[in-house]
Amino acid sequence: MKRAMMKMTLIFAGVLLAGICPRMARAQAETTPDTYKTPEAAPMPAPVAKVEFQGKFSLPYKARCNGHNLTPGE
Repeated sequence: MKRAMMKMTLIFAGVLLAGICPRMARAQAETTPDTYKTPEAAPMPAPVAKVEFQGKFSLPYKARCNGHNLTPGE
């Protein structure tokens, strides 16, 4: 009985200590990097890409896209 009571007391003390003294988490540093500045972070240049697309497609029905009416066909 004493051993079970001592075990419950230690578990309760551990849970209480974990609740009172939490560790600092920096999980938000990845989601909002502008808020959390780090001195070792260097800006990365954006890669330059030439964007040119050519292709053909066909629509089976009428479509409206960005304010434009597209007719069926190629």
